[in-house]
Amino acid sequence: MQFLVLFALVSYVSAILIPLSSFSGTETLYRVNKTSRVYIISNSPQDVLQSLVLSTTTGAQNSNAYSLSVPQNDGSLTAFVPTQDNDFLSVVFNGPTKPEGSLYMDSITQNLNVFPLQENSSINFKQGTNVFFKMSSPNGQIPVAQNVVVPQSQKLSGYVGLPETPNPVQFFDSASIDTITTYNQLEIPMQVFHFTSFDANVKYEVKFAARSGITIGSSGLIMTDDFPSGLFGTNDYDLKNQNGINVDAIFVPRLTKLVAMEEHHSFHDDY
Repeated sequence: MQFLVLFALVSYVSAILIPLSSFSGTETLYRVNKTSRVYIISNSPQDVLQSLVLSTTTGAQNSNAYSLSVPQNDGSLTAFVPTQDNDFLSVVFNGPTKPEGSLYMDSITQNLNVFPLQENSSINFKQGTNVFFKMSSPNGQIPVAQNVVVPQSQKLSGYVGLPETPNPVQFFDSASIDTITTYNQLEIPMQVFHFTSFDANVKYEVKFAARSGITIGSSGLIMTDDFPSGLFGTNDYDLKNQNGINVDAIFVPRLTKLVAMEEHHSFHDDY
């Protein structure tokens, strides 16, 4: 008697982000180790997520996507962690309706915390690397980090995307201005972003909120009573204005340790 086994085998990888909708009744296998951490980021209904089953071959562990998608009290997700090296993670979906969201697996980022950012989220700082996935879009609101405190000699960095991304774009660096330790609100209109700090006294609250006195197109704007004031050099920008249209150009200062400059963040047309 011959048996036909349907499966797709994926070699061991350090990090992946896979749409949950890509899984089916055909078993997908991932080679995993004890350092692997698997997260389910989704707000699909419970009955849909319970039809997505994760298990390990050698360790005989079993879980479903719904139990892994429910945040803990601090807002972070519980990881599925293999108990054996050189094991296989099996993922199978047997439901009628495809789930939304992603499976995120990492094995290289130290002290990783994963947070789904939802409309009523209020997520406080944790030491390590904190990854945020935007899960909703409340009307008139964007992801922000409020009441940010970074004591002198400590460091907080913010990046676009996942921590495994090669040379990620950095949108915030507390070391840019040595004298600043508090920031009222950092505005982060991104789908996925992460903060990294291993210092114990850093503070922030990540949530959804309205923009506070800035224009469309700005992000990571520093707003604090301690922000330096004074005159800064400017550059001339050719806006290629045509047909006599009035153009308002809005600029905000961006300071680094080496130079203070005026950066063009956005402009709009006034008719």
